[in-house]
Amino acid sequence: MTKQIEIGISFFLIIFLDINISAQYLPKDGSKLNYNQIYFECPKIKNAVSYKIYLAYDSAENKQDFATFLIKSKISNTFITKIDGLSFGKKYKWFVETLLKNKEILKSDIHYFSLYECPYSDTTKYKFKQYYSSNSQIENGIIWLDQIHCAINRDLEVVWFLAPIIDDFTEDKQVRDFRVYRDGTISFIANEDAYHITKDLNIIWKAPNQGKISGEKKENYHHSFEKLENGNYIILGNQYIELETIDPKDSLSKKIEFTTIIEYNITNEIVWSWKSIDNMPLDLLSNSESNSIYNTHCNSLSVSKNGKKILLGFRDISRIIEIEKASGKIIRSMGKKLNKTDTLVFETDLFKFPHNAKYISDNVISILNNNDPKNGAISSLDFYTFPQNKKQTLKRIFYFKFDFDKITNGKSTKLGNAQFLSNKNILINQGAANRIVEINSKTKAPLWDVYITKKYPNSGWNIFPIYRVFFTNTL
Repeated sequence: MTKQIEIGISFFLIIFLDINISAQYLPKDGSKLNYNQIYFECPKIKNAVSYKIYLAYDSAENKQDFATFLIKSKISNTFITKIDGLSFGKKYKWFVETLLKNKEILKSDIHYFSLYECPYSDTTKYKFKQYYSSNSQIENGIIWLDQIHCAINRDLEVVWFLAPIIDDFTEDKQVRDFRVYRDGTISFIANEDAYHITKDLNIIWKAPNQGKISGEKKENYHHSFEKLENGNYIILGNQYIELETIDPKDSLSKKIEFTTIIEYNITNEIVWSWKSIDNMPLDLLSNSESNSIYNTHCNSLSVSKNGKKILLGFRDISRIIEIEKASGKIIRSMGKKLNKTDTLVFETDLFKFPHNAKYISDNVISILNNNDPKNGAISSLDFYTFPQNKKQTLKRIFYFKFDFDKITNGKSTKLGNAQFLSNKNILINQGAANRIVEINSKTKAPLWDVYITKKYPNSGWNIFPIYRVFFTNTL
């Protein structure tokens, strides 16, 4: 008889209250989260007027006590409620009261979750400083910082981080190129492996790394990795060539890195690849002054909107090249002339030691122009139009120099990138100059910035530059 009553009550709730039985309570019981901007979710009820979330610290002494440990209660007219600013390293409990049109209140069970300890929000280890903050002229959002393994909000608070659930995600590992997609998933390179994960750190895809293209034990992934619109993944790798040593007394390494590009589909098949050694012969890379071969050091990859061309940036030879993807041929080469055999380059000294060369449109590119700080030059973000024939050269149509104030000297020897925001501002990561600044693209006025320092065990507080930043409106 009792079982029949339970079945009858469940039937009543489903039919008359129209509960979405496929919905669930989120965060899930027992979950451990790596972010503190939480969307609380409960089953949707048709006749609900409002949903009230009660959130409290979880106490081992009393798992039911909300009066003593209550942090916040929040009313929403939807079954999803966002609450910001939870503390990393804490345990939480919550329940929801649903108010129906007939004034009846349904109270859920109590649910439990916790947050990982976050080293990047520890102010004894890392500090975020700010000199500009114009709230009326910037978008609220999240800034993703690869080198420090985390994302921060506009108030410089850590809201997400790469918790060390596997060895590649630990604090001491190098992370490069956070990219966040429309579905909220994230891709990046960590310790020469490439990952595509959910916000909760579930691994969606990990790049094969058996050296099928490099001919080595692994592909030596570096700098740039992203998921393409067609669902495939594209990534930079390296192939190392050991040059012959003529003088037996010469103990210097003759290992030269040659860039590879690999495109995988979701089932780990290589669908396209490219090798710089097949398209940039050693004669082209010969340095007659030092009787050596230039180490090219490719540090950026950008795919055109139609997917037919690829732009590559090479720091150590101050060169930007454009590849026709179908043939693999270099169709444009711009920058410093390397030697007499380098006859096809559009020679220019407008940029030096570039980073983050990428398409803005079919005919416009942006470059983080590190320039030549060792000889006193100031770094900048530059936009260029492509030369249309052999008589033309690269034309600079916009630049923002990094010595816009006295806080830093504007000289960035390496690293850096920029991103156009939806309000037409530009978020610029100045790389080694250790400054991230948002500017108005018309007036070039600085609107918001962040300066990051880290306390090192032996040397104390020092700058902590970011390789690339990425901006999203929400977590």
